[in-house]
Amino acid sequence: MFRKRDWPANFIEQHWMKFGVRHDNQSVIYGIYEEICNWVDLEITKSSRNNLEISFKEQLRKMA
Repeated sequence: MFRKRDWPANFIEQHWMKFGVRHDNQSVIYGIYEEICNWVDLEITKSSRNNLEISFKEQLRKMA
């Protein structure tokens, strides 16, 4: 788990299976939630009032 300030220089090049987003503003979380719902290869696997956990869909995880 990395906080943004601790991201390595090649962070965006990493092969991620899951990532989380936390924000105190619920409208930010909801906006991210709506956006992820439009992506065909990602799904929300866990959420709370101020946190989202986002993963590749099951069939893509099996191929990785």
